[in-house]
Parts: sequence; C-alpha cells; structure tokens
Amino acid sequence: MTKVKLYKGGVLKLPAEVRRELGLKEEDELLVTVEGGAVKMLPVDLVDPVEAYSSELGGVDEDRVLEEGFRDARRLGARKHHPSDALGG
Repeated sequence: MTKVKLYKGGVLKLPAEVRRELGLKEEDELLVTVEGGAVKMLPVDLVDPVEAYSSELGGVDEDRVLEEGFRDARRLGARKHHPSDALGG
C-alpha cells in the first residue's frame, strides 16, 4: 500500500510505481468511485461500462436486462412493420 497526499483543489499525485504498473501516462483518464468508504480508481480503457455501473443499479442482472431490451425491440419492430399495417388494420 502506498501513501499519497491530497493537494489544494483536490489534486492527487499517483506515485510513479503505480503509474508504471498500470501503464498510465499523462492525460490518461480514471473512473473514480467510492465503495464501502474506500476510493477506487480504474483506468477508463480497462473498464467495462456495464460492469462499472452495475453496482449503482443495485445488483441488476445485466444479461437479463439486455436480453429483455432486445426482445422488446424485436417486438416493437415487428409490430411497426406488420403486414396488416399496409392494409390499414
């Protein structure tokens, strides 16, 4: 564990060893969350967006939600392009 200091304006300097280990360079972006009273920072390019926000959604089953969304989209698409629409029915 490495100790860091929080500077004026919320500036936090990551030690060189941490930057090297993560392959971080100047201008790279990190996602910051607070979990259980701890600050967690992840390089943006290493984060699956669905996984990153699943905890904010309260343990939602992302696969089930995605499949339901596809099913709803198919159903709406089929209804929109139903042959009876052309006949006015």
